[in-house]
Amino acid sequence: MSEPVSAILDKFHLSRAFSLPELLLRGLELEGEVKQQEDELASQKLTELLTLSPTLLLQSLIAFQAESLSLDLITLEQERAREKVFALIRRSTMQYNPLLLPKKHEDFHLLHWRHSLLCSKYISALTSVCKISYSSKLETTALLINFGEVILASVYGSDYFKLHVKTSSESELSRLEKQTFGVAHAELGAAFLERYGLQAIDCDAIRFHHRTFEEITDASIDVKLCWFANQLAIKEDIDFELVNAGQKLFSLEQEALRTIQKTTTESLRNQMSALKIEFSTNKRLPLPEKVNTSSRAERKVALLNQAHSINNINKILLAANNNKQAQFLDVLRILTADLFEGGEALIFLPDAEAQNISIASSTLPEEAEPSMSLQLSENPSIIAASYQNAEAKVCSVENNDLKVADLQILSALGKSALLCDPIVYKNKVVALIVFGVNKTEGESYLHKTALRNTLHHLYIEQESKILPNTVNSQEFHYQQKIREAVHEANNPLSIIKNYLKILSLKQEEDSELHEEIKVIETEIERVKQILSKLGNNSEPEDKASSLDLNKIITSINKVFSASIPEEKSISIEIDLDPKLPFVLGKENSLKQILINLLKNAAEACVENGLIRVETRSNINFNQVNYVLINIIDNGSGISENVMQNLFKPGNTSKGDSHTGSGLAIVKNFMDELGGIISCQSDPRGTTFALLLPRPEGTPQIKNNTDTELENPNNSPGKIYDFKR
Repeated sequence: MSEPVSAILDKFHLSRAFSLPELLLRGLELEGEVKQQEDELASQKLTELLTLSPTLLLQSLIAFQAESLSLDLITLEQERAREKVFALIRRSTMQYNPLLLPKKHEDFHLLHWRHSLLCSKYISALTSVCKISYSSKLETTALLINFGEVILASVYGSDYFKLHVKTSSESELSRLEKQTFGVAHAELGAAFLERYGLQAIDCDAIRFHHRTFEEITDASIDVKLCWFANQLAIKEDIDFELVNAGQKLFSLEQEALRTIQKTTTESLRNQMSALKIEFSTNKRLPLPEKVNTSSRAERKVALLNQAHSINNINKILLAANNNKQAQFLDVLRILTADLFEGGEALIFLPDAEAQNISIASSTLPEEAEPSMSLQLSENPSIIAASYQNAEAKVCSVENNDLKVADLQILSALGKSALLCDPIVYKNKVVALIVFGVNKTEGESYLHKTALRNTLHHLYIEQESKILPNTVNSQEFHYQQKIREAVHEANNPLSIIKNYLKILSLKQEEDSELHEEIKVIETEIERVKQILSKLGNNSEPEDKASSLDLNKIITSINKVFSASIPEEKSISIEIDLDPKLPFVLGKENSLKQILINLLKNAAEACVENGLIRVETRSNINFNQVNYVLINIIDNGSGISENVMQNLFKPGNTSKGDSHTGSGLAIVKNFMDELGGIISCQSDPRGTTFALLLPRPEGTPQIKNNTDTELENPNNSPGKIYDFKR
């Protein structure tokens, strides 16, 4: 291998080679369908997808080669092979970024893809007409025939694009490539395939496909087929040279060549139409008639909807700005141009007293920027409400809640809807971005968690220099990572919930499982709300409501009892006061308190242990009326040194089951509910007492049935246990 070839290949990374977004999107959609399809159909669809993408096909072949898998595995009959290909598609989707693809070079990528596909289809037609075997292997070779161009484009970027547009013929392109880079793309592509040892692909057919007719007349059949397929793909019509070559190489007459060309180009048109691919060029063969003008934009938005990550924004902007520090407004201009078809954006910041928000900067020309200040009040505008509630939202011109200020800003942005996206740091909104969008564009953007986080993080990185007391960039980065994790964790929870619904439908109407399934669904919703609170997203928090403590305890006991290992032989006794009034509080918070305490009690109990849960009404403590929940176990108790700091985070001690972060969480939730938690423990066992305020309207005057609780030691660690 020559030195220039080796040097170029060392710089090239296959993972960065382009693949059309339409094909990536199709792969993601197919992955979602596979579980619902028979294996044979799934394999067939995936194989068809790979025969449309040189990059994905080559990535798959190299991945299989690394495991010494045969080329025949490309039929993807094995589940492991399909999983590997889907992993490659997901990775390519994550790395694909429309911002990396300058519009003026889009035609190069499409032309390369189209030419490769034509060569592959011509090979199929030629081997069929000429009765030549091994067409499957040759189709793969033909699809990769010009992969050397992709390598040069990836390594040299704009320098190669400029050279490419200067040329009017394949021979001239090869000459300029060798003169400029030391190697032509045909030799480079063949060398790349040889480096990975892909023996099933005819590297000679790729290496010699730009030689003259005279040079290949005595070559192998594979070389002659690929050479002739390339000639057919280059030319717009069947000329004398093609007819002469067809007759001498394969005894094909002019009419047969015209039939092959017609069927092949029609097949390509149908493929492009199905993928909604269109572009304007007068090179090579006629293109299909133009379809919906917004189809490429729609497919791009659809791809971004399903991509797991959109990254490299900083690298893109650094390249665009000659390695200078990227400005946040540059990001907005690029995003609005690509995602929102030229929409504009405004950035709102609060005033010093945080009573109003005003436009601090925008992508609009200075003379077109509205001079407005929006009040933060009980009856705010839609934009101000988004800031106040830290809630991302889309509202269109048909929305009756739009105030005059909203309509004025909508008019200035020149679109039919507003997209409000608050940037949140430490539960506080530090800025609000307002985009002008179409409604569907805005709604799809709200699901792009990775893109939004990247955008917010970039803003924080820049503005942290201006607002050092408000923002810490590193901490913000960690918060964004948490939000991404929360977003991803919700996906499997939704899948579990869907399967529970399917399981429920399969049960008889009177089946006892229905009740258990409902309990599981309720717990899944509770987990999702906990994650929502952790991620600080726009979903509503668990709100205070009137709670039936006895009902909640009964429900939790049913779930918790079933989860205790049988070998521990732990019994749970319930003693509930039937006169217990409803209390005002957050149901999820109360459930977390009880589950934490019951879990600790179960861990503290030995074999044949006993846990007792009691509720009592009319408990008077320090002249205030409460309701009481007692959770009592007969474990070995809590040591004195641990009791001193029982409810503090990180309080752990070997041998003490009632320790750890769980009790700190319980204490925080009790504080939120306005209640009191206390503990009494000795070697006979431990009691946790929860006092929750009686709601307004219930008797507050002490009477003879009240139980007076005293705290003689005034200690939060040891208060009382009125049953002991």
